[in-house]
Amino acid sequence: MPAMYETTPTSVSENLTQGDTTQFQIMIKPILRQSEIQHPNLILQPTPCGLDYDIKPVGNDTITQNNENKFDVTLKTSDYVPPGKYFVIIYNNLSQPGYPEQYMDEIAGFVLNVVQK
Repeated sequence: MPAMYETTPTSVSENLTQGDTTQFQIMIKPILRQSEIQHPNLILQPTPCGLDYDIKPVGNDTITQNNENKFDVTLKTSDYVPPGKYFVIIYNNLSQPGYPEQYMDEIAGFVLNVVQK
């Protein structure tokens, strides 16, 4: 299935030492009008045990063809996150009335490289 969203940067690879925090920004723009999102609920999955994250819109919380939006992503690892490379996907969680429970729309993905302290 073709990608429904254009993201910038197109490829994200984050290096993070155990117990540290990192931030990056991602721009999301739908390719088709049908993929526009009015109130995104962006989540990361799968995530290694001990990783906390926060995703906040830079502007308003609408993603449209005419209003691509940027999001600040903050990742924080505990000291016990197992070192290694993880492929993490950014989803829009549509678990709300009118959608099947836990229906998630894939937005983008990135490589998280957790380095031992």
